[in-house]
Amino acid sequence: MQQSGFFARAINSVGLFCHVVVKSCYDMEWYRLVRVRPWTSALRYAAGLHFALMMFAVAALAPGLFALQAGFIAHVGSSVPDDATLEVKSGRLSTNLAEPFEVGNKDFRVVIDTSVQGTNVFPEAISKDDGVLVGKDAIFLQNDKNERRTYLMTDFSDIAVTRNGVMEWVRTWGVALILAALGLFAVVFWMFSLASTALYVVIASA
Repeated sequence: MQQSGFFARAINSVGLFCHVVVKSCYDMEWYRLVRVRPWTSALRYAAGLHFALMMFAVAALAPGLFALQAGFIAHVGSSVPDDATLEVKSGRLSTNLAEPFEVGNKDFRVVIDTSVQGTNVFPEAISKDDGVLVGKDAIFLQNDKNERRTYLMTDFSDIAVTRNGVMEWVRTWGVALILAALGLFAVVFWMFSLASTALYVVIASA
């Protein structure tokens, strides 16, 4: 009973807020009443409006993030062998994959090739494409602006990664990371939009 009462009050509050928003679009009498109400009423209305906008933004963003997680799991599951292993030890990469092994797509290549050794020369394998080449001693990255970066294996701790371990990690923690990202986005969006409105009001009334 308590839960049903809570949901009923929540639905009534949302309905009342939507009614106020609609009236604010056309009802001049509503604006005349606003002028004599305390400023806290305007603040509550602005906070509620921007909260609604934030919820719409989160609802629009969430499906894409969950689809990205599902697409990653499907792509790795179909293109990487079950027993695949990558190991970084003493600043050098080793793997049991048949090399060169490509796991990216036509838009962004990801190549693993431990025959590429050294860190001083950018490998020809991705010199004309956007993508990543994981070599014996470094990871080479090139983006669509022809910006190149090199990350040394010596910067990483010794670690062994398996295909099944990555899949399990993404399944276990992927949803939590997405929810955390959406929560952070929601807070930043709401605070920024509300602060922008407050700044506009201050400047307009000066």
